[in-house]
Amino acid sequence: PNKIEVIESGPVRATVKIEGVIRFWTGIRVRFIQYVHVYDEIPRIDFETLLLPSGRNYRIRVCFPINVKKGTIRHEIPFGYIERPEGEYPAQNWIDYSDDEKGLCVINRGLPGNNVVDDIATITLMRSVAFEYKGESRKGFGEGTLHSFQYSIVPFIKEDPEYRPYIHGLEVNTPLIAKVIIRDSKNAPSKRFTLPLKYSFLRVKPLNVVLSAMLVDGGCFVLRVYEAEGKSTECEISIKAYVKKAVEENCIGRRIKDLEVATSMKGSMIKIGLKPFEIKTIRLYL
Repeated sequence: PNKIEVIESGPVRATVKIEGVIRFWTGIRVRFIQYVHVYDEIPRIDFETLLLPSGRNYRIRVCFPINVKKGTIRHEIPFGYIERPEGEYPAQNWIDYSDDEKGLCVINRGLPGNNVVDDIATITLMRSVAFEYKGESRKGFGEGTLHSFQYSIVPFIKEDPEYRPYIHGLEVNTPLIAKVIIRDSKNAPSKRFTLPLKYSFLRVKPLNVVLSAMLVDGGCFVLRVYEAEGKSTECEISIKAYVKKAVEENCIGRRIKDLEVATSMKGSMIKIGLKPFEIKTIRLYL
C-alpha cells in the first residue's frame, strides 16, 4: 500500500482507507482503493475494494490466511449448505473454514468464486480474460473501467450459539435500509413520520428457520421458509393480521394440506414442522 489512513472513527463504526497498486511480474499495474469497516458491537468486518484495471489476461483474488489445519469447508447453496473439499466452487452468500475450536466465515456479495486451499480462503474479484480467437473482445478485459467489490469476514468460535453464517450472509446481501425521520421546529418527531418503537408485521421463529420470500398473490400472502442448520425444527409464524385460512403448498403452488391457525387479539399464528433443510410454502388467506 502507498497510503493508509483512518477516515472515520465514530461510536458505531470506524473506517480505514488503503490506497496502492497491484503489480504483476509481466509489468501490469492495477490501482486500487480499499475501505475496511469495523463495528462496535457487530463481529463482522466489511471490505469495499475499488479497482481500475489495466492490461490483459490476469486474475485478481483477495486472500485470507486462516490459522486452521485440515479443517472443514462449508459452502452455502440455495436453501442450505454443503461440505466440500479444497478447490474453487460457487457459493451463494458465504463459506466458512473451521476446526473443532475456531474458524473464519467469508461472505461474498455477488462474487460466487470461492476457494479454500492450504488453509487460505480466497474470493475471485475479477478476471481480465476474453475469447479473442472467436472475435473482438476488448470489453472482456474491463480496461479503464472502475470496478467495485464488496465482501466481509466473520471470525468465530465453533460452539458460539450466536454464530449463524446464513444470517450474516443475508445481512450483507440484503442490508437494512434506514429512513430519516423529519423533525418539526420543536425538535420533536413530526406526526406524519412517527414510528412505533417496536412493531413486526411478520415473525418467524426460531432463528434457524429463514423466510426466503414473501409475496402477494390474488389477495393472499405467500411465504416460503426453509430450515438452515440441518436439524428438525418446530416453527412458529406470527402475523399481525387476522388469517382466515392457511394452506401448505408445494413449490409450484399446488395445495398439499390445510394448516391450523390460532388467532387472538394480537394477530394469528401458524405452527409447522420442518425436516433438516426442508423448504415449505405457506399461503395465507386474509
